[in-house]
Amino acid sequence: WKQFRNTGIGTRLARLSIEQGRQIGIERLEVEVFKQNKQAMDFYNKLDFEIEGVKKKARKYHGVYDDIIIMGLVL
Repeated sequence: WKQFRNTGIGTRLARLSIEQGRQIGIERLEVEVFKQNKQAMDFYNKLDFEIEGVKKKARKYHGVYDDIIIMGLVL
């Protein structure tokens, strides 16, 4: 599946899903992303999600704490 990275497929699928959500009356979408996952944060920023909050030290992985970034999109 690595051959499909950075081809735009995920962005197109996400945009289609967001539009479908609008059409059926969904008013808001929300995601939680680990702060260290810059690629995911950039992806959701590109789709116009905005940072709405932070859960400090939400997980500890291999002895390192990481925050969870809460991002939302009002449809």
